[in-house]
Amino acid sequence: MAREEARRREAARRAEAERRAEERRQREARRWQEESDRAEARTRDYQKRMWDWFHARFNDSPRQPPRKVSPLQAEYDLLGCQPDATDEAARGAYRAAAKKYHPDILRAGGMPEAEVSKASAMMAKVNEAWEKIRKERGI
Repeated sequence: MAREEARRREAARRAEAERRAEERRQREARRWQEESDRAEARTRDYQKRMWDWFHARFNDSPRQPPRKVSPLQAEYDLLGCQPDATDEAARGAYRAAAKKYHPDILRAGGMPEAEVSKASAMMAKVNEAWEKIRKERGI
């Protein structure tokens, strides 16, 4: 009986020691990862500063080339997608906007008529934007 109790205590002591050792290993791994992340951030910051200094010093090209703006950028913004989106993504954005502003859906949801009329005007803009995008893309 006493031997069994001693064995149980010894097993519990070993399990507790192993748990503490595992916690220590995990803490150490987290500390190393955090230090590595900080070092990478410092390196990125240094590289950015050097890049900026070089281009400012030698009046070289800007950091990033200017983004090409689509002539239909406002229409894409209205639908909530980018000009370089796929046709399926643009169509999905149109459908989401139509669902958001469709007057019949809003009436069925119990929205007041004043809000429904605003949404109807917005829906007309969404439809107009979609027609322009469809013509441009040939969808």
